[in-house]
Amino acid sequence: MGSCLSGGIAKRLKVGHKNFLLISLVLMSVMTLVFSFQRSYTALMIAGIVYGFVSYLPSTHYTTLAMQRAGDQYSATAASTQNLLFQISSMVQPAVIGAILDMNNNYALIWYSFFACLVISVVVSIAVKKD
Repeated sequence: MGSCLSGGIAKRLKVGHKNFLLISLVLMSVMTLVFSFQRSYTALMIAGIVYGFVSYLPSTHYTTLAMQRAGDQYSATAASTQNLLFQISSMVQPAVIGAILDMNNNYALIWYSFFACLVISVVVSIAVKKD
């Protein structure tokens, strides 16, 4: 639902793709920590619903930015490469998260590692220049 509504939300807020992406990543970072601190079932469900919505906001904007940065000639290649990287990360993530859990037997470290990855993605996204 978040990816379907993200364009309309960005338009209503009058922000470009990069700024909306940054806002979304910051919201995901905050929601990762909020979700990780929940201890009651009701709070976990509410945080999970909001976290799920927010986590789908940036995907469309990543693809759009990749296509814009690549130009008309390479936009399909950029979109495909971006999708490939996301698919690879979906395959690697369970092994990394499983290793973290096996080493520490602590779920909190998993959420903190997600948070760290989001902070890194904000920094990398800020570093991407238009030209």
